[in-house]
Amino acid sequence: MSAGDSVLKLKERANVEFRAGMYKTAIQLYTKALECAGPTTSLELKRAIISNRAQSYMLWGDICTAFRDNNLALSQEYTVPDSPKVLTTRCLFRRAKLHYKFARYDEARAAFESFERVREEIGQEISVRERDLLSQIEKAISEPGGSEAGDRVQLLRAVFSCGIIIQDQYLATFPYQPGSQMNDDEDNMILQFGPNSYPRKKNPTSRPLSVPFVIFAPGLQVPGGKSFSGRMAITEDGDGYGDENPSIGVHIEEMILASFSHTYSNMTRSRWPEIMPYFPRMSATIILPTQKGRLLVILFSTQLRDIWEGAKEPGNTTSPFTNLRTIRRAREFEVGAVRLTNGCIHIYVMPSENVADFALLTCRALSVSKWESAVGALGMDS
Repeated sequence: MSAGDSVLKLKERANVEFRAGMYKTAIQLYTKALECAGPTTSLELKRAIISNRAQSYMLWGDICTAFRDNNLALSQEYTVPDSPKVLTTRCLFRRAKLHYKFARYDEARAAFESFERVREEIGQEISVRERDLLSQIEKAISEPGGSEAGDRVQLLRAVFSCGIIIQDQYLATFPYQPGSQMNDDEDNMILQFGPNSYPRKKNPTSRPLSVPFVIFAPGLQVPGGKSFSGRMAITEDGDGYGDENPSIGVHIEEMILASFSHTYSNMTRSRWPEIMPYFPRMSATIILPTQKGRLLVILFSTQLRDIWEGAKEPGNTTSPFTNLRTIRRAREFEVGAVRLTNGCIHIYVMPSENVADFALLTCRALSVSKWESAVGALGMDS
């Protein structure tokens, strides 16, 4: 069997899985097909596979990698003057849809206009379903500034400019979780712009975000035999009072100390030797899991803004954070960064002597979806 036949067969198998709704399996097969492609594999076949994989990623919920693949299919590397325009229109329509998901509505409209032009060139009409996307884009563009919908757009843009990953299924209700009511969130702890003492900034690169975190301390027991965990909001530019901007390490220490002092005051003194190893300045280790399963060691002095760039992948060669995960990812081209889990960012703190066991257990969980169950073996409640 030639390389070309192998690529075609893998593509056909992937198409079958795609039509069955098995998007992850389809992604794996499309990736294998591209790996098998050689110098004699036609450019258009490779472009079609990349486009199909982009669609699979989008339906699987990984819109960041879908956007990456879709742009690759439309790049000059794969789309040349004589490339079939039917596939080009599919990619342009997908680009418009993805820009819309990212709340980049002007870019979405420009992509849709390009899609319209190419469709007109090949004499194909635009369907009602496709026109509906343009209607949604135009409606979003017309939302007045200062309205709830307009504020949500600014917040989404700010979040995506940081590289924070929001699963596609949560976008419709962001910043609230599906099924929650707008006023029943715990202590109003949702991802939002910073305190009112800051002016609302429309430039996403200069925004102050207030981000909810869940801090887990595996092994630090609270009444009931569970490990300590707590929620807190951390703001990019401090808490809005004065110029102080505490580091991530300071926030964690203050949360643990306050929780044990206020809730368990009668036992704080006797448990002090047990609590101290969980203080980052006393050599405890802070670990941040990313969307694609990396385990990043966060320095005590790290500011919230430092996390966004340091957690991005692929191609990040300047990150100050050490990755504890030693197993290579199956698809290293996939876009990864900090992720929101149930509307929060999860972070872990533990005595340094426990880190090796933590890393071993989590790295054994080859799929990102299973890693929470692995760390549960350390007595954590995720």
